[in-house]
Amino acid sequence: MAAEQKQIRVMLWCVPRAGSTAFLRCISNRDDVKAFRELFVACNFVGPEARIDMAEKMNVPVEKDLTYKKVKAKLEAQYDAPIILAKDASQAIYGNFEFLPKGYTHTFLIKSPHKIHISTHLLFENARKHIGASNLPICQASTANIISPFYAMLELVKYVRDELKQKIILIDGDDLLANPEAMMKKWCEAVGVPFKPDMMNWEQNGEIKWEMSEGHKMFMELFPEASKNAFNSTGFSTRVATDHSKTDVPEDVRKRIEESEPYYKELYKMKMTLD
Repeated sequence: MAAEQKQIRVMLWCVPRAGSTAFLRCISNRDDVKAFRELFVACNFVGPEARIDMAEKMNVPVEKDLTYKKVKAKLEAQYDAPIILAKDASQAIYGNFEFLPKGYTHTFLIKSPHKIHISTHLLFENARKHIGASNLPICQASTANIISPFYAMLELVKYVRDELKQKIILIDGDDLLANPEAMMKKWCEAVGVPFKPDMMNWEQNGEIKWEMSEGHKMFMELFPEASKNAFNSTGFSTRVATDHSKTDVPEDVRKRIEESEPYYKELYKMKMTLD
C-alpha cells in the first residue's frame, strides 16, 4: 500500500442470523480489502479462554493463539491493503471491551428479534439432526452467558458512543435487503470506503476471501447449513432470507424474542435511514 494512502479499518458487529456473511461477501468481493471473519467468536468457541465448550464437544482442537489479547494484536497489525474489514459478533466481545482493536470505525448490523431467534432455533434444530449432538454448546450461546444478543449489542453501541466517542453507524438487515445498493452506498460513505457497483454481485459458492480460525473452518465443513444461504447467493436478495412468518414459535424462543424487544427498539432508533 502506498505510504501516502490512508488505510481504512472497519469493524462490523452483528447479532446472529442478520445477514452479516452476505455483507462480508459484498465487501470482501473487492480487490482492495483484507477481511477477517469472527476471530472473537472463535475465542469464545475454540480458544484457551473459551466461554462455550465447543472445542471439546465438537472434537475441534483448541487454538492457543485465539486469546482476546492476541486477536486484538492481530487486528491491529500492519497489512498491505487499503481497507481492513473485520466482522464479528457483539456477544463475543461482551465483557471484554478493553480488547476492542484500536484504529477502527465500529459499525453495527441488527435484525428483528423475531427473525433472528426463530432462524437461530431452526438452525440449531437442523444441527442436532445432522451433527448428532444432543446438547450442542453453541445452541446455548444466546441464553447461557448473555440474556440477549441485542443486550450485548446495545452495551457495545453505548461503549463505542460514550467511551470511544464515535458516531453510531448501524444498519437494520431488513433495510439492507429492501434496498441493498443504496444502503451499502450510505455505509461506505459513512466509513470512508469508496463505493464500487461491482461489489454488489459475487460468484455463487465462490472463493472465501477472508481470514478465519481453523476451528471455524472445521465447523463450516461439519455444518455448512450455517452459511448456506450466503454462499448460494450471488448478491443481496430477499430470497436469501427464510420466511418464518408461519413457523410455530416454541415457548423458550418466544421468551428470548420478548427479552430482546426492548433492546432492539433502542437500537432501532439509531439505525441509518435513506433520506
